[in-house]
Amino acid sequence: MISTPGASFPPTIELYFVFDIDAKKGGSIVFFKTNGTKTQVGGSAFDLNMTTSPMPGGGTARLVSQGSVAPAPPAYNDTLLYFRGVQKTLVVASGAVDTTRNEPRLMKGIQFGASEFSGNGSFLEGRFKMRYQQQRTVAANNASETLQQSLDALVAELTTKGYNPP
Repeated sequence: MISTPGASFPPTIELYFVFDIDAKKGGSIVFFKTNGTKTQVGGSAFDLNMTTSPMPGGGTARLVSQGSVAPAPPAYNDTLLYFRGVQKTLVVASGAVDTTRNEPRLMKGIQFGASEFSGNGSFLEGRFKMRYQQQRTVAANNASETLQQSLDALVAELTTKGYNPP
């Protein structure tokens, strides 16, 4: 659920989230349709905290989080982003011998945020389920795309489908 003065968001939005595990960075593109208008927001990389943790009963979880407090009195923007998924062996690049990596096939997450700018408050409460997209990942890795290049390609793809920045 998103509440922002002067903006209208549907109850469900779609999201691409791209991770660079080694660089501990990620990037997201949110896209949605409201009142007949297709909109996309995002497309820039940002830092994330990443680690692994043992699971009760065996296995390993990948943890991804970001917390930020941006005070600039009287304005502020506080957010928390958290994802978790059980690691599996996934193909991340192809060649004579496929490159595999232990990462989650499915990640569940939450995001909460509260902000105020110029006396206008807003909030964000979201729950996410993200699925590993092997075909896109292998193609990007085989082409040696950077995180930003992968995000740019997704923005371009959404633009061809009629999703534009606000």
